[in-house]
Amino acid sequence: MQQGVQRLYEPLQPLIEAQRLGPVLWQLPANFHRDDERLANALDQLPAGRHTFEFRPSSWFCAEVLELLRWPASR
Repeated sequence: MQQGVQRLYEPLQPLIEAQRLGPVLWQLPANFHRDDERLANALDQLPAGRHTFEFRPSSWFCAEVLELLRWPASR
């Protein structure tokens, strides 16, 4: 995953350096069901900044996932 994140952020460097990058939206496919461990691992690899997630299956909408998303404060 780390290589994919690096590839995504490479062309965004001018925005990052100019402090003009807003939240990065991570849209997950409709068939991507809740996996707390996978989410935690992904969050650990994200660079500092604002991130937002679009979950579709209702299994994601629970207190445990919300706590994970309080990253990095929850770590």
